[in-house]
Amino acid sequence: MTLQTMQRGLGEGCNVDAISPTPPYIFERTHKNVREGAGTRPADPQKAVFDLGKAILGNSAGGLIRKLLRHVGDDCDRALDLLRRCERKNDPREYANAILRGDARADDVLAETERLYRDLGVS
Repeated sequence: MTLQTMQRGLGEGCNVDAISPTPPYIFERTHKNVREGAGTRPADPQKAVFDLGKAILGNSAGGLIRKLLRHVGDDCDRALDLLRRCERKNDPREYANAILRGDARADDVLAETERLYRDLGVS
């Protein structure tokens, strides 16, 4: 009699446990090895963007922050850079909306020029 027929119940002794004793690794699968810090999830890079965005633009700015992230192709570093740039403006929320409309291009050119001069060592 084969193992398959016994598992289907067609042979004598349908008890699968009697045929194949519990392997030693079953305990490891059912009782996960827990180490310290295993329950914490890795930090979400977008969380930093939303935290900074809410600090700068206000607690109800989640939608605006999401739009900024989409605008930069979900690149969190670029989104953080834009938020820091918004922070330096008189009305950060309006400036963020201007970025989304495409009105902030002159400011981008100026910032890029300043970066280029800094890289070259010209002040």
